[in-house]
Amino acid sequence: IFTKTRSKATGKNTIINADSFKFNRSTNELNAYGNAEIEDLVKKIIVQSDRINFFNNNKKFTTKGKSKAFDNGLTINADEFEYNKTLNIANAYKNVVIDDKIQDVIIFTENSTYFRNKEKIVTRGKTEAISENKYNFNSKDTVFLRNQGILSSKFNTIITDDEDNFYNLNDFNYLTNTKELRGNNIKITTNYKKDNSDDFLFSNAILNLKEKKFKGKDTKIFLHNNIFQKEKEKFLELIGKTEINKLVDEDEIFENKPRLFGVSSSGDSEKTIVNKGVFTSCKNSVDDCPSWSMKSKKITHDKVKRQLIYENSVLNLYDMPVFYFPKFFHPDPTVKRQSGFLRPQLNRSKTLGTSLYLPYFKVISDDKDFTFKPQIFDSEIEMFQNEYRQVNKNSSFIADFGITKGYQSSITGSRRNSIGHLFAKYEKDLEIENFDTSDLTITVESVTNDTFLNVFRNNLIKSSVKPNSLNSLESGIDFYLDNENYNFSTGLEVYESLSGKDSDRYQYSFPNYVYSTNFANEILSGTFSFSSSGNNVLNNTNIMKTTINNDLTYSSLDYFSSLGFQNNF
Repeated sequence: IFTKTRSKATGKNTIINADSFKFNRSTNELNAYGNAEIEDLVKKIIVQSDRINFFNNNKKFTTKGKSKAFDNGLTINADEFEYNKTLNIANAYKNVVIDDKIQDVIIFTENSTYFRNKEKIVTRGKTEAISENKYNFNSKDTVFLRNQGILSSKFNTIITDDEDNFYNLNDFNYLTNTKELRGNNIKITTNYKKDNSDDFLFSNAILNLKEKKFKGKDTKIFLHNNIFQKEKEKFLELIGKTEINKLVDEDEIFENKPRLFGVSSSGDSEKTIVNKGVFTSCKNSVDDCPSWSMKSKKITHDKVKRQLIYENSVLNLYDMPVFYFPKFFHPDPTVKRQSGFLRPQLNRSKTLGTSLYLPYFKVISDDKDFTFKPQIFDSEIEMFQNEYRQVNKNSSFIADFGITKGYQSSITGSRRNSIGHLFAKYEKDLEIENFDTSDLTITVESVTNDTFLNVFRNNLIKSSVKPNSLNSLESGIDFYLDNENYNFSTGLEVYESLSGKDSDRYQYSFPNYVYSTNFANEILSGTFSFSSSGNNVLNNTNIMKTTINNDLTYSSLDYFSSLGFQNNF
């Protein structure tokens, strides 16, 4: 039987509408073509498609072409459907999109089965799910229980949210009503692909994504390191890459890896509590034994106060317990400036022995701070180093000063009661009108023992004003001017050699100057450069020498011969 106009076919509890029909009486099969729609009046299911094939004997129908099914708040789009009315099971194939309006979940896959009696949806192969248009799940072979609001998979899953959090799980269970996520071997990255990104690792955990609470086992937390990196960039910019190599190992100072490990943990958006935890910020070593760590019965990371708070903790240096603290706290790695203890360090020296370095940082005001840096040696040497810093709008000042007690010189063979040192630097932008640059720099370098810099060179930790040379000192005043017409610098310098007779160890250079300028000439096409430099040097007690150098340079413009050669002089 054929129809060629819009028609309706009715059966027991079933209505089919289509642009045309074909009915085979021998097989009891009905084919509907063009804008076809089948409705189950009892089960309240509506399916629309380009073509519907209804097999009346086994109460089954299939579709081909773009198809859509509607069922109790659920919409399923696919290229093909297969529905068994007796078993009440629907299969969807190719470009499947399942939209659950009740649970606010959308699922994308290539193959799915809907068990209507159990309200259970099973996907096969790669699957993407979106919950509340906020949480995005990328997984495979998922199971969605509509009545319980549970989405799950036994396979590796990646979840992202609209707050740039990234979750990687071996398997997961997600409750759509409470936003509770459970899984194994979990890695969470906050602020994904941003500077202030933290990593949380758990062997298993329960996470409440809505309330931002969690409970985890075998916790590893890696705090972001951008504060250290920014400080490194500032430091390198301040004194230059070449100079810093002479002064300190910047990797030792800045390549920190702040991390917090524990047996279990819990927390929310304001606090993280780690039980039986260990914290360190030392960079990872080959044997994974940090130079220092804090082991504690309980460690609380207060994200509001930005503090790490310890209860019943022990300071370990290379896994060796050194100090016990019933209560202890320090700023977390995100804090730029807050009073408290800084990273301790254990140093070893063939000359000086082993020493413990335990600095304390004090914020005086917005533009001033101070660091007390005591260092105790097992060779009865005590070193008390201090650093004061002040930064104003157009000037900066830093001074490193201290006293070292108990050092016995191998040269003199006698014990010195004390060795003192002072290194200071003051820089100011004078902002003189009509000059692009007008800088004033004052430096002071002084020690009371000639071998101090050589012996303690590895123990003057984090001192950006440490002398460039281990065998000489330089103090002076430098003044620099620069504008579009010329640049000029002058200064007074005092150099002290840390060897030789006291009467001959000083060299004075004052004044000294450098002047340079460029100017054009109307007669000769090209550029003239003029420079002049000079100094007045007094050394070896009474030898005075004055030097002045003047240079006039002409550079012609390039010109080309008829043969194409480029010429200049």
